[in-house]
Amino acid sequence: LGGSLEDVDAIMLSAKSAGHTSLDAEVSSDLMERLSDPSCDNPEGSIEWLETKELLVTTIQELPEQEQSVITLYYAEELMLKDIAEVLGVTESRVSQIHTRALYRLNRAMSAAMGSPS
Repeated sequence: LGGSLEDVDAIMLSAKSAGHTSLDAEVSSDLMERLSDPSCDNPEGSIEWLETKELLVTTIQELPEQEQSVITLYYAEELMLKDIAEVLGVTESRVSQIHTRALYRLNRAMSAAMGSPS
């Protein structure tokens, strides 16, 4: 797989120690370092953020196509509402309505998935 023997040994040692870690006990710092996002100071927060981001992607994919387009064009492509209106061939007011409805659906779906009251 292109890894060195030392890399494999380190992974195996980490996996072995992870297998003996109790869920109630403190998680070893070595395991947390391997699971963490290097750009985040808090490994637990990093893992939670990744899970939330995956959930958001799935939730966006479940939106109706027009709502997906508005969310993608607005947040990923950073287009203004009037530019999105031109792309979709609708009025700016209609884009605003679609955007509001999409955010409402995303909020409800994310709250339900994360166990929060909506």
